[in-house]
Amino acid sequence: MAPPPCWQREMRRNCALTPAQFHRATAGAAALALAVGLVMGALGHGPVLAFALLEVAGLAVAVLLHGWHANDRECLTLQPGRLEVRHRRGGQAWCQSFAAAGLRIRQRHAEDLLWLSDGRQQARIGRHLAPHRRAALRRDLEQALRAAPGAWRPSPLPGMAIAAPSASAQGPTPP
Repeated sequence: MAPPPCWQREMRRNCALTPAQFHRATAGAAALALAVGLVMGALGHGPVLAFALLEVAGLAVAVLLHGWHANDRECLTLQPGRLEVRHRRGGQAWCQSFAAAGLRIRQRHAEDLLWLSDGRQQARIGRHLAPHRRAALRRDLEQALRAAPGAWRPSPLPGMAIAAPSASAQGPTPP
């Protein structure tokens, strides 16, 4: 049995509406657009009806795309000696495991995504956090790494900017 995690953070998309509220609101908007289109079509303004149908089709596509990404998330779990990063984006999910002792955490500016690297792989994290909260995530993660068993030390140049890795070095990237 795996030991309990030393530290864990889950970052997910901020959806202000429940799924039921979202679907009621979009159905109401579609019904209103269709009603206006039907009334205008009955009055002899066919292009308005055509535009209303196009609007409802566009709204349906937007609802599908929203649903496709509604469960996007990143989960960081610090186990003794390892940091696991689980990503879920669209229909894809993947996990990366980093050696905690050799982990490097980089951030170009306080509001940029965090880059994790252990010499073998890299990951960008924090895309579901508000930009002003990413620096706090970095501080929390560094504090948890220092407190966890093992000998994690911050890299010698903590504020150093890093070059963006090539597309092949970033690991799996969803379309």
